[in-house]
Amino acid sequence: MKTKNNERAIAVVGATGQQGSGVVRALQASGEFKVRALTRNPDTHRQLADEVVNADLNRPETLEAAFGGRWGIWLSDTGRWWASHRAALTAAELAAGCVPFVRADTSSQLADRIQAQEDLLAETGSRRRA
Repeated sequence: MKTKNNERAIAVVGATGQQGSGVVRALQASGEFKVRALTRNPDTHRQLADEVVNADLNRPETLEAAFGGRWGIWLSDTGRWWASHRAALTAAELAAGCVPFVRADTSSQLADRIQAQEDLLAETGSRRRA
């Protein structure tokens, strides 16, 4: 059996949802990661992962502490919901020391998304860490 690597700890946003719970199970089954489940109701889901913490994407002030100390963050970033929470998530990722990533399907989409990310960083008063 593999030993969990505390340096490779993953925060899973939406850990009690259909996609998030599957990600938690897969990460735990790999034995390679310490898993922090993020949920609005941690008391209800204490056995879900190695750590279960409060995080509410409608309350951005809960995100920085939830992301802190993580090697990586998993979230499903699709649809209008993602767009409406992007600024709060990016600000929390940066404040917690995470470097945001940009995902794109084409080179022109990548250029547009990089520019949007830079604009967002400027709006939040943050700067990209090397």
